[in-house]
Amino acid sequence: MMTEMMVHDGSLPPRLKILIVDDDADVLGIIRQIIILKYQHAEVETARNGIEALEKLEKNNDVDAIITDFKMPVIRGDNLCFIIKEKFPTITIALMTAFSGDITAPFDKVFFKPLDFDDLFSFIQSVMDKKRPREKPDAT
Repeated sequence: MMTEMMVHDGSLPPRLKILIVDDDADVLGIIRQIIILKYQHAEVETARNGIEALEKLEKNNDVDAIITDFKMPVIRGDNLCFIIKEKFPTITIALMTAFSGDITAPFDKVFFKPLDFDDLFSFIQSVMDKKRPREKPDAT
């Protein structure tokens, strides 16, 4: 429904590109579908590990947000975060984890499993809000 896609000022929301990184294909599929159902204007890509995620970012770094699992083969989510923040500092990164220990990577948000979808939607809304152009003050 178009009214659900409108923001408070009546304009369409900004284009949004999200990359989900997880070694579990079921998790990738479920989160991707939930985001697409809620935000039809979003472009959602997936990667099965940190190397694949970095390769996608090197080819096309117009990603607005990354949602990554913590425990993955090849590159763990915390290490991936450090690499992305160094190479692509404007990308917003969220971590999904069942791990409850001290996480020191510079994530913008941490989601604990099982994932709370309202929390996920709130995160995506905050990314959209950062993209929305600021109103310019009147020059009068």
